[in-house]
Amino acid sequence: MQAVYNRLPITYMYNGELCEYFQTRELSLSDLERMQDIKMKRSNPVTWVAKACCMIIENIGGVNVYEQYVNTKTIPDIIKKMPMGATTSVLIAGHIETLDSQIVDYPMRCPNSFCGEVNNVDLDLLSLDIPMAESSYEKSVVEVELGKGFKLLSDISKHYNLDPNIPFTKLSIRQPILGDVMALENLFTRDMSEVSPFWLKLYGKCIIKMETADGDMLPDDVLDRQRGIIVGSLGPKDILIIKRALNKAFPKLEISAIKVCEKCGEEIKYDIDASFLFSMT
Repeated sequence: MQAVYNRLPITYMYNGELCEYFQTRELSLSDLERMQDIKMKRSNPVTWVAKACCMIIENIGGVNVYEQYVNTKTIPDIIKKMPMGATTSVLIAGHIETLDSQIVDYPMRCPNSFCGEVNNVDLDLLSLDIPMAESSYEKSVVEVELGKGFKLLSDISKHYNLDPNIPFTKLSIRQPILGDVMALENLFTRDMSEVSPFWLKLYGKCIIKMETADGDMLPDDVLDRQRGIIVGSLGPKDILIIKRALNKAFPKLEISAIKVCEKCGEEIKYDIDASFLFSMT
């Protein structure tokens, strides 16, 4: 069978090699059974995504991912380093390679409270508009101007000869990678507020630098020691600013279809969670 290569929506470097195209493999029936483990998807959704990528990707960046995963029973670092926004594209490529690009008669309930009709929805995975990043992961740092910002404690400010009354409001933050989210999976739920412990810790992991309006930099050792405190001290508006900036810099890939409800006649946009792709058999 001829090897199939797909392009990631955002490239990244691993051990000096550019990860841009990945070779997919056709899953076996036993692989597919593991992919359809509903309990695993619900209890450890991010780990499920990471394992799915390991089973889908034959090779990326010169690394034989599937072979390494099967032999070691661990998720390779090259997968943990993958930008989180790229994983949906991998799942889609795997579904197309193993099953089909067409998903037919997938049952979805009408969201209108007065209706609730179950409609059979069709999706064409090849027609999805996949957002492509203009630069590599390493260059896609997001610059954010905060309102409230972060103030150092007076004793720390004194140690570094900084003014404790001037907040650090200029923030540089990178996109989360799969390993970032896996490390916080115990905090991950499907219903999280904008200021949940998960988001605060995730943003803390991804901050690269902070500076004041006067150009004073937050010392690197302070940043490394107090990541959780830094984000936790920001106001809700600042958290929203960070989240919106990240979403704008790399839009989420939507898997959706438009359907007219057979009962109420309303036109509905149905969104499909990528983790349920391989259950559509």
